[in-house]
Amino acid sequence: MAELIYPIGVQSFENLREWGMTYVDKTGYLSQLRLQGGCYFLSRPRRFGKSLWLSMLEAFFSGRKDLFEGLKIADIEKEWKKFPVLHFDLSQCEASSPSTLRADLRALLEEYELKYGIEVTNTKATLGVRFSRLIQGIRQATGERVVVLIDEYDKGLLETIHDEKKLEANRRILRNFYSQLKSKNKDLQFVFITGVSRFKHLTIFSGLNNLDDLSLDERFASICGISEAESLHYFKEGIQTLADANGLTFDGAQQRLKQKYDGYRFTEAEEYVYNPFSLLSALDRKKLVNYWLMTGTPQVFMTYLRQSNFDILELTKEWVTAEALSSIFDKNNPIPLLFQTGYLTVRDARGNLYQMGIPNGEVHSALANDLLPVYMGINPNQVPILLLELQEKVLAGDVEGWVEVLRSMFASAPYQLMKEGEKQTVERFFHLMVYQTFIMMGIDARPELSMSGGSADLVALTPEIIYVIEFKLNRSAASALKQINDSGYAIPYLHDGRKIIKVGISFSSKTRTISGKPAIEKVD
Repeated sequence: MAELIYPIGVQSFENLREWGMTYVDKTGYLSQLRLQGGCYFLSRPRRFGKSLWLSMLEAFFSGRKDLFEGLKIADIEKEWKKFPVLHFDLSQCEASSPSTLRADLRALLEEYELKYGIEVTNTKATLGVRFSRLIQGIRQATGERVVVLIDEYDKGLLETIHDEKKLEANRRILRNFYSQLKSKNKDLQFVFITGVSRFKHLTIFSGLNNLDDLSLDERFASICGISEAESLHYFKEGIQTLADANGLTFDGAQQRLKQKYDGYRFTEAEEYVYNPFSLLSALDRKKLVNYWLMTGTPQVFMTYLRQSNFDILELTKEWVTAEALSSIFDKNNPIPLLFQTGYLTVRDARGNLYQMGIPNGEVHSALANDLLPVYMGINPNQVPILLLELQEKVLAGDVEGWVEVLRSMFASAPYQLMKEGEKQTVERFFHLMVYQTFIMMGIDARPELSMSGGSADLVALTPEIIYVIEFKLNRSAASALKQINDSGYAIPYLHDGRKIIKVGISFSSKTRTISGKPAIEKVD
């Protein structure tokens, strides 16, 4: 069997096929699209294969039958007709200001004007006018309708989302540009637009009433990402190699991969997909680490974190409408941002209502990595060092040791995040940060587990120890331990076989950190 070549970060369908890389065949979705007059939009998080999907569409509409040999569409398509394709990748645009966005869009148009010999008689014409003339000119020159593919359509919006003046200017530029997709509809064969954010309330596509949004359409749940069935079909050999390299069984490696990178769900259909970039990276390097986190955090997300104070655990309890998920985000409405950027995903769906959840272990770690520096005032470079020290003490059962590390971490938290007197907010802040810290260490941490006698604030499960933890704000650690015993929080784990350690922790709103020593009780 030929060695698998993983297309990590490869966005060119032509290169992928010519270089013999493994391609998870998504061409079957073409048979479900209107290839004549279809006009579509798809929102997915970064690193989910949107660019590769558009590159495949470009090859298809360019009549590159040779690139599709052995793929699903090869058994369906008969004509392989060639159309002129305009493929605009706005991720390459510098969109931090209206002037740079306008200049880069003009450069994209000039490339195709030169390619098709379209004479520009008025260089001062608006971008919309030039786009319109480009489409019309290509139709006249070739006699064929034009295919338009737009990748990362929202670059100019995401980069200026927190600067209202620049945002409005960029919105006007893009509205003028995209409006031509309606006015030149008779000259267009097919349109497909991708991005992270949803367009519904942006008005930049106003009037484009034939734009079909596939983002929440269950028929296209796996159009981007890799399903469990696809992972086993294409990468069974790679999973076994990963298992061998890490001393795991095949089933054990598969479960580790699922916990780490699976769990994304975008529609009402109960169909989950892996983050393709992370899954392929893990199989290629044979290591289960946080690849999505390594690619960086979207700037819009970090800006949002600094300007808002949200509780992600509370957000996962809410039910939201499809309209809410389609909204543009702001600091008072965090769910669309967290969903569209991949930090939250659909956990349950009932008609038009959706409940959110954190997709997988990698995203838990990403959230912790982003939250700890912002909410706890820790130097980002110190986070890995502190977490390593903390992990060693947690795994060794050194409760006083890991509590002391937490104490020092909380002491750095910005004062404005924990105003004395706002008891509920302060208490939730402590709970959230301890939970995220445990998750980032790779420990199975479960907040507020429901028991018959109430809910334990946190249960953390390591290979040898189960911690049952209760927090108290401005009350003694002993009272927290007493609640664990009185409510029987540890009872469900008595026959687990692992050592159980009950821990009561007291937080002080005055000192803004852990107060005194923890109350500890061990059950062997």
